Amino acid sequence: RNGCRSTRCLGSGVLDICYVATGRLDVVYAGVANEGWKPWDYCAANVIIEEAGGVMEALIDQKPDQDFDLYSKSILCATSKELLDE
Repeated sequence: RNGCRSTRCLGSGVLDICYVATGRLDVVYAGVANEGWKPWDYCAANVIIEEAGGVMEALIDQKPDQDFDLYSKSILCATSKELLDE
């Protein structure tokens, strides 16, 4: 009922992650059409989101209870594990 109406790229993937970390956005994803980020972008994003209490997983090939792979080609980042699972 209150699902996603649209998405928008705000210019920088790590900026999107910062918006999730501050609560401006609930969820960010990338890599659906093989436009994944570079490992250094994932590394910066992982530090920022974990320090803010959020979670990051790969959209594709993420195994349960596995840490995020910096060489992944996709990302799903959310403010909480519950939201990420939804």
